[in-house]
Amino acid sequence: MAELIHEALIRDWGALREWVEQDHRFQGWLDRARERQEHWAEEQDPEDLLAGTALAEGLDWSRRRRLPTDIGAFLEASRRRQRAAVRRTRRVVAVLAGLLVLALVAVGGAIWQWRTVVEERQAARSRQLAARSDELISTNPDLAALLAVQAYRTDHTSEAVQSLRAAVALPKHRRLIGHTSEVNAVAFSPDGHTVASAGADGQVRLWDVASGKTRKVLKGNAEAVAALAFNRDGDTLATGGADRTVRLWNLETGEIRAELTGYTGSVHSVAFHPDGRTLAIGDAGSVRLLDPTTGATRRTLAGARRLVAFSPDGRILATGATGRTARLWDPVTGELRAPMTGFPDEAVSLAFSHDSHTLATIADDGTAELRDAATGKVRTTLDDSPSWLVYSPDGTTCASGGYDLQLCDAATGSSRVTLQGHSSTVLGAAFSPNGRILATVGRDRTVRLWDTAAKTSRTTLRGHAESVNAVAYSPDGHTLATASADHTARLWDTATGKTRINITGHTGEVNAVAFSPDGRTLATAGDDHTVRLWDTSTGKPRDKLSGHTKAVYAVTFSPDGHTLATGGDDHSVRLWDPASGAPRAVLDRHSEAVWAMAFSRDSRTLATGGEDSVVWLWDVARHKSRTSLSGYAAGVSSLAFSPDGRTLATADADGIVQLSDATTRKLRRAFSADTSGVYSMAYAPDNRTLAIVGGETVELWNADRGQSRAVLVTDPQVVTLAFSPDGRTLATAGATVELWNVTTSLNPAKAADQICRSVNRDLTADERAVYVPDPSVGPVCSTR
Repeated sequence: MAELIHEALIRDWGALREWVEQDHRFQGWLDRARERQEHWAEEQDPEDLLAGTALAEGLDWSRRRRLPTDIGAFLEASRRRQRAAVRRTRRVVAVLAGLLVLALVAVGGAIWQWRTVVEERQAARSRQLAARSDELISTNPDLAALLAVQAYRTDHTSEAVQSLRAAVALPKHRRLIGHTSEVNAVAFSPDGHTVASAGADGQVRLWDVASGKTRKVLKGNAEAVAALAFNRDGDTLATGGADRTVRLWNLETGEIRAELTGYTGSVHSVAFHPDGRTLAIGDAGSVRLLDPTTGATRRTLAGARRLVAFSPDGRILATGATGRTARLWDPVTGELRAPMTGFPDEAVSLAFSHDSHTLATIADDGTAELRDAATGKVRTTLDDSPSWLVYSPDGTTCASGGYDLQLCDAATGSSRVTLQGHSSTVLGAAFSPNGRILATVGRDRTVRLWDTAAKTSRTTLRGHAESVNAVAYSPDGHTLATASADHTARLWDTATGKTRINITGHTGEVNAVAFSPDGRTLATAGDDHTVRLWDTSTGKPRDKLSGHTKAVYAVTFSPDGHTLATGGDDHSVRLWDPASGAPRAVLDRHSEAVWAMAFSRDSRTLATGGEDSVVWLWDVARHKSRTSLSGYAAGVSSLAFSPDGRTLATADADGIVQLSDATTRKLRRAFSADTSGVYSMAYAPDNRTLAIVGGETVELWNADRGQSRAVLVTDPQVVTLAFSPDGRTLATAGATVELWNVTTSLNPAKAADQICRSVNRDLTADERAVYVPDPSVGPVCSTR
């Protein structure tokens, strides 16, 4: 037995020792707990209750051993206290978390509000800059372009995009800076690689045409330089000006070869004979012909003064003269060929055409005439009043200017396009030898190189003597018809911009034009109470429709070509058979003048509107009214059915545009296009774009959204418009007729870069102080 007990002790001694140690630990915890329990029972101090590790140990002992009753109650009280503390902690954590969330929301809201304020401020600043750009684009295009770039960089508002579009649409050119005063004259070297400019600062500058950088500055003139010319070889430049001296410059070295003095007044013009052997010089009181090699005077032309110009073939010299005359000379013999008379004022510009057959003369009062170069007799008097005119080398184009700079048709002198860029009077110009570049100079101290071959966003059609009241495209888009206050209508070739036919016959203003669907007939309506039909191929009259008792304001063909509708100041709408000219019906529900009308796509419905603020919808076949649309606050000035026939657009004189379902007549959308009123509107073939002439703008609108897409021009003189059948061109008319390319997409980054290359400057300190006073704003364009 003893041995068995000994073996058991040896075998289980570890477990027995563990039991002993566990009991010892329990007794130690129990003693400590009892001490705290007695103190708690006596004082009821919550701090005496167990917590943390001690409570966890007690709970563990309670699961393994039976505890005395008082210790068990003490342990339960401790557990309840800890649970309450946990709940309180959770509540505090929840409150703190809530407060943190509220704080984060407040901070986020403050940040959002701050960003909103900043964005609104930036957007407002962008719109303000865009508005100033729009105001300046006609008078100071360079500054307008810079402001457009800064407007877009400030914020991409729709107004900024529109201003950027208008700025980049300006004719493509480069601005060369260096002169410190007005620039008076410009000339190309024979090889076309160099352009020379002369200014009131006494400087003559030679520019590299390719890079636009200054090659040389020729210094030595004591006063303003007014004239310059290259010799045939391009190695000598003649200059003259207010110091009464002509200088011949060696262009390789930049040194003066010869100084020719003895002139009685300022030198106004110099010209080399095409063969290079004679130099003509015109000063305030004389014209001299010199040997450019020796500087010796060969002859002085009696009575000639100021102006000199050789014909390209070298056979004629044109000069100014005393009084209101000019003269033609034989440059070899110096004999007078013919005097030119009839000038209303002193001649200030003379220029020969490329073929030497025509001489363009301009008097000081702006009278411009094309004369026979052999006889000096007037062939044509130009409508415009330029200060100078030059011809391109190929003889097809001329440039004329003064305050406006224009490219014109060399044969007729009629303007093709206006080149906007100079901010002040343009004083002179010269074409490069290949005719691709036009160099111009002006009072704005700049030299500008224009790409004459670059396509522009618009073409100007000139020919009417007074304002244009209406425009319409032929169905094939090749012809544009215009109606004018000058009592005529015109048919224009849209490809060349030239007049095809001038239609006369009305005895008052022509108010409206419309093509028949087959394009063979043009209908016109006028103040003389008549509607007239014309053969579009010959311009000859086909019929005269009488019946209206007052001015006729509107005319339109039905899409099927079977009906012609007219409306006017006599409050009536009249339907005609366009084939026979016979009247069909008089529709007389309007109580005031009828201003606008449009046929539905199926030709069954005619919509009419006018001064009585009502739109009537007529059954064309039955000659009866179907219904009326009222509620307009002002007279209905324009009507248009969408090309798909589903929408009828109406506009009133208060500028409100309404889009209605063409079938149900229910209003789909209304928006304000211009608070000054809408004069005319037209749908593009895409059914979504609506062009609107407002009080001061021509805008393209997204008709589905009622949002403006682009402002083409700000011009209160524009009153009417029409889309070409392919939708690529918009014709606008008022003081002039202009054809706009409306399909060109805008890449803002490329547009800004193009503008900076063209303008070649940043805002001046004065301009920055006025328009961009924030010192944190960097340069608009860096100069190169």
